[in-house]
Amino acid sequence: MTLLDIKNLRTYFDTEAGLVKAVDGVDLSLERGEIVAVVGGSGSGKTILALSILKLVPEPGKIVSGEISYNGIDLVKLPASELRKVRGGKISMIFQEPMTALNPVFTIENQISEAILTHDKTFDNRAAPGRTAELLSMVGIPDPVKKMKAYPNELSGGMRQRVMIAMALASKPDILIADEPTTALDVTIQAQILELIASLQVKLGMAVIFITHDFGIVAQVAHRVYVMHDGRVVESGKVGDVFERPKDDYTKKLLATVPVL
Repeated sequence: MTLLDIKNLRTYFDTEAGLVKAVDGVDLSLERGEIVAVVGGSGSGKTILALSILKLVPEPGKIVSGEISYNGIDLVKLPASELRKVRGGKISMIFQEPMTALNPVFTIENQISEAILTHDKTFDNRAAPGRTAELLSMVGIPDPVKKMKAYPNELSGGMRQRVMIAMALASKPDILIADEPTTALDVTIQAQILELIASLQVKLGMAVIFITHDFGIVAQVAHRVYVMHDGRVVESGKVGDVFERPKDDYTKKLLATVPVL
């Protein structure tokens, strides 16, 4: 069943230098329980596409046309009060650099508990710490009761990214958007985070949109892939098909950068 259906989406930036068509007529679909990758180089529009889904596009950008249908509801037309229930609730997002999303003056427990209490009304202040420890354990953080008392700067980059994933899962989302979540990590930690996201997707039955510039990562985690270039999808399909029989020259260029083992 189609969980997310994007049709002819256009997100433009009206700048002093002219009109930037960051997302220009994109179609994308996401089924329940699948991982879809959106791959492209810097400036391809992939991150703006992700931000458009949550209507978090920074000014002067705005969605000018198109449809983003989640469970049959068009998010583009949804009032702000209703959108807040979806954003961070049914659709969560993790970012490339956790330190930009984590507040340095609050403990990990404070921040995850806030996410729990905001999006899951089955928990109260007394139950939130237990749920926080459970989420940290779920994402592979050892000694979670101790670690949740830490501040973000006291954790390694890999641990901070795991905390971000735990926070994103606090709302029990249907969709997790992962925007370049491994870019700032070394290769070993990168592989661990990819494996974690893939295993959580299976365990929790959620769908994942994985934003990346690296086709090598696509091969490891995704079922289907959309290739973006200059705001447009230039190719899409099952990962195996695109790898074996790429049609677009830009896709071939990206694939040429993947190391051959």
